Amino acid sequence: MTHLAYKELLALSEMTASLYETEGSVQFGERLVTQLSRLIGGDIYSYNEVDSRTQRSIAQWAPSSVTMIPDGLEILGRHADENPIVPYFKQSGDGRAMMISDFLTQREFRERPLYQEFYKPFRIPYHLAIALFIQGSSTITTIVHRGRREFNERDRLLLNLARPHLLQAYRQSQLRATLQHQLRSQQIALDSLNMGLLAATPKGRIMWMTEPCGRMLQHWGLAPGRGRLPGTLFEWARADDACRARLDQSAEAPIPFVRTDARGTLRITKLVVAPPWMFVVEATAPTSSLETLKALGLSKRETEILSWVARGKTNPEIGAILGISPRTVHKHLGRIYMRLGIENRHAAMALVMEIMRRGESVKNQG
Repeated sequence: MTHLAYKELLALSEMTASLYETEGSVQFGERLVTQLSRLIGGDIYSYNEVDSRTQRSIAQWAPSSVTMIPDGLEILGRHADENPIVPYFKQSGDGRAMMISDFLTQREFRERPLYQEFYKPFRIPYHLAIALFIQGSSTITTIVHRGRREFNERDRLLLNLARPHLLQAYRQSQLRATLQHQLRSQQIALDSLNMGLLAATPKGRIMWMTEPCGRMLQHWGLAPGRGRLPGTLFEWARADDACRARLDQSAEAPIPFVRTDARGTLRITKLVVAPPWMFVVEATAPTSSLETLKALGLSKRETEILSWVARGKTNPEIGAILGISPRTVHKHLGRIYMRLGIENRHAAMALVMEIMRRGESVKNQG
């Protein structure tokens, strides 16, 4: 029975631990080819994704001093199945470590176009390979290449011992990349809705928040510090949890965090009682202004924007208050001008001032 030396066990452990931290094929491949040299001696280490049907090939290699030959990836994709190891992986489904010498003599291999056009310029006739993925015409392999001496059975054993860990690390890396892509897509979708949303742990650490949320909190003096909820918001959320636990009112409507001043009203509602906390953040203009401007027949958002325009706010300032982008404010203003039959910001301010003056006059007469 073969026993591994301590340094071999350590190299295997550290390599797999490093690979478990990767995200996606590119990062996984880069990390693998640099770490594999600690386990098995070789001249070049490669990570290869090859589709023999489409002749598409992606390769990463180490050391970084190695320069790919012109049209190298195209050549590799075109002649991939001339490497006897690849057809074996596809036909058998067995991805364990194999050498060229398991199938061909060195003379036979060196006569093949794959060697003459691709491997000969690198002077690497000896290969030890494992498969990480086999499906149809697609394979993902990791290969250790040497130029002067053949691999031995101990090299094969080391790579076979590493393979189950590499397979698991590869799958985890792919899963992490998929989840991150989904999260980024959801974040973009939420931002496009101009909604102020925020998720945080019960210890106050912010997990994520939309850009509109960040703008509103910043404007109202509640900007997160070092990725944590501001103190007043954190204490309110904790008190709300404690109240629900004490009174068993989890089914009741949530008690919002409200801040009102001359700028209008900031309203934060906690949607999810159980961890993680989820907050909806909304900001509105002063009620008196909105009520007076309702007669213009604008939408709620258009009325809010017009109210802030009348107070001299710029598009970026209005965007920060309402949690929308300056470009969105600009688009709303274009529709407001068209609906009210006016041409610019100054005309809008004059119109609002006149409406407010009339409202105050009617109120005083009453």
